[in-house]
Amino acid sequence: MAPVKKKKKPLDKAKNLAKKSKKKDKKRVNAVPLDPEAIDCDWWDTFWLRNSSLSGVSIPLDEDDAFKHFFRASKTTFSYICSLVREDLISRPPSGLINIEGRLLSVEKQVAIALRRLASGDSQVSVGAAFGVGQSTVSQVTWRFIEALEERAKHHLRWPDSDRIEEIKSKFEEMYGLPNCCGAIDTTHIIMTLPAVQASDDWCDQEKNYSMFLQGVFDHEMRFLNMVTGWPGGMTVSKLLKFSGFFKLCENGQILDGNAKTLCEGAEIREYVVGGISYPLLPWLITPHDSNDPSDSMMAFSDRHEKVRSVATTAFQQLKGSWRILSKVMWRPDRRKLPSIILVCCLLHNIIIDCGDYLQDDVPLSGHHDSGYADRYCKQSEPLGSELRGYLTEYLLSPTPAKEEAGEKPMASGGGEADKSLEIGSGSADPKLGGAGSRSAGEERYFRADKLDFSKWDLHMGQTSSSSVVTNNSASTSAPAPAMQEWEIDLSKLDMKHVLAHGTYGTVYRGVYAGQDVAVKVLDWGEDGYATAAETAALRTSFEQEVAVWQKLDHPNVTKFIGASMGTSDLRIPPAGDTGGRGNGAHPARACCVVVEYVAGGTLKKFLIKKYRAKLPIKDVIQLALDLARGLSYLHSKAIVHRDVKSENMLLQPNKTLKIADFGVARVEAQNPQDMTGETGTLGYMAPEVLEGKPYNRKCDVYSFGVCLWEIYCCDMPYADCSFAEISHAVVHKNLRPEIPKCCPNAVANIMKRCWDPNPDKRPEMEEVVKLLEAIDTSKGGGMIAPDQFQGCLCFFKPRGP
Repeated sequence: MAPVKKKKKPLDKAKNLAKKSKKKDKKRVNAVPLDPEAIDCDWWDTFWLRNSSLSGVSIPLDEDDAFKHFFRASKTTFSYICSLVREDLISRPPSGLINIEGRLLSVEKQVAIALRRLASGDSQVSVGAAFGVGQSTVSQVTWRFIEALEERAKHHLRWPDSDRIEEIKSKFEEMYGLPNCCGAIDTTHIIMTLPAVQASDDWCDQEKNYSMFLQGVFDHEMRFLNMVTGWPGGMTVSKLLKFSGFFKLCENGQILDGNAKTLCEGAEIREYVVGGISYPLLPWLITPHDSNDPSDSMMAFSDRHEKVRSVATTAFQQLKGSWRILSKVMWRPDRRKLPSIILVCCLLHNIIIDCGDYLQDDVPLSGHHDSGYADRYCKQSEPLGSELRGYLTEYLLSPTPAKEEAGEKPMASGGGEADKSLEIGSGSADPKLGGAGSRSAGEERYFRADKLDFSKWDLHMGQTSSSSVVTNNSASTSAPAPAMQEWEIDLSKLDMKHVLAHGTYGTVYRGVYAGQDVAVKVLDWGEDGYATAAETAALRTSFEQEVAVWQKLDHPNVTKFIGASMGTSDLRIPPAGDTGGRGNGAHPARACCVVVEYVAGGTLKKFLIKKYRAKLPIKDVIQLALDLARGLSYLHSKAIVHRDVKSENMLLQPNKTLKIADFGVARVEAQNPQDMTGETGTLGYMAPEVLEGKPYNRKCDVYSFGVCLWEIYCCDMPYADCSFAEISHAVVHKNLRPEIPKCCPNAVANIMKRCWDPNPDKRPEMEEVVKLLEAIDTSKGGGMIAPDQFQGCLCFFKPRGP
């Protein structure tokens, strides 16, 4: 009689899945599929179907939101991360990296596995089950990704150059009132578990946990500027600081040694960072007052100090909340691996910020990142540090500093924005302007400001500026100064404050002119060079034409032009950093300046990003669209074509009135060079004729308005997941347009469709668009349905509102 076989105990689903994958991995250790279909390219669809309805887990219904929920990055940022590590991931032997169907893992799926492991902190078995791979595959893929990103993404975490430091300092002063502050420093504990044979008091911290320290220095956007990790959690914070490379760099004057700022009564304060009571008081590290009976000035200082320090606290919370492997109790790998995991999480934190992704909605932004850990008071204090803190304390009560409370960040008119252009009806082509003034497809003539060869500009007001004129110094000095133009300003009334943004052709400053807050653009086109008298005269005439037209513009939905100056010898330019900055007197030889109103409400793009989940009521949608349409209609009536209409170029006043920003004179570089094309405009908003390089007229603005209307209604970005090549080809040849939600009112949808018609002649004039928008009845309510207010796809809902 045959022996009775024992029944095997059933394995749970995750273990069974991992076991099957492991067996297949062994069988296919050297089997590299050659068929492209054998590569797992549809990983997201499979993952989404498998994980979209997990029990007990709150997952966004919108697919794009869900993608970010799982991987902490938008699809665009995810693609960028893949591009960083692609070469490293495909250069290694892919043996064993297959799923349970036997298909080779794509680079995208490998990155997704690693990001999910880091973002969730779940076990390798659980992560493997979610993707249909084994535990060993998760381990291999995650570590390969960590090694690759650690090497390829170093440029996302480094100490800023002098220009960037100046921007950070101006932002901290603008937001929190502390002058010359370069950042906030803080520490956090990464909890881990040690086997009994490895237990050490060095790793046992004040709360009796085994932990590793992470110290970070952050800018105003919660971006890591410097990080230190690998030290045992049993150390004191002050000891950790002194062992760090950051301390040595500061003590040796290699960083935090830029421009000093003059405070009250001539006192100067150097660059510094802000730290808590656990840190020593140093000349470059300012801590709060510890008096038991603080004065009013001390309390004011402590309040500002705490607000700046909270930037670091919130940043650590965001880091641990997004990359939850740092919040889990971790087994300590060897001395190299755990610091690498921490570093990569910090790099990912910065990449998310650098790519413009907003903070995770499910990450709490209150409380403390180290719950239960009390700050240990450090008594160490250097006299110079105490003296500088005293100067700062007095400064905050003086009438001189700008005491703007932290809140929504003011933004200069067009500061740091992308390329713009001004086109006027009376301009004609001049061969010396390199094609400027080329005609459009219509009867009107449009001046193309972006086509000017700025490198040949030689702007001077009766002054010697080019090397060719220096030899004729006597003739230059004897010539009478030209009469002032109507638009020229008195530079003696202009008070320059600090840098707001830098561009390819100049710098934007915050300033005050005749008691009015202004943004000052100092346009500078490089070192002195040769320019003939004819070239100089032609370029001066072109600049004067632009400014003369802009000066006459007056509309509530267009940023107001204050004035300009051709020649800046009397301009008091604030000094900048030692490297790459512009000190006092560095601009005048080849520069001019343009002064516009200062708009304090931020960009429309940032406003829409904040409203991404809640969406806007139809009344607000129509009001914002009307503001933009009226502004464009006004510009078109003056024969001015903006040519870069997008939400990032629209500024909002505190009452949410929209103003079109910076439509001429200067070309300011984009923050992301990939956003701009060789011609003009921004990816996603460009009309087909512009993408093809064909002649175009004001109807290209109408097309861009249609995209902006969709953006305002949906509170989303167009084509967020497509590359430039994909968009340009599909827009021109396949009539690609943003998808209009089914809940969108027909009246609004029809305006979008008419505005982005492929035939420019069929697009309406902006004057007609204004009338169409004014005719929409918003009293019935409606608007885009927020993601958390529906169950299912938007397309199943009937149109709401008018």
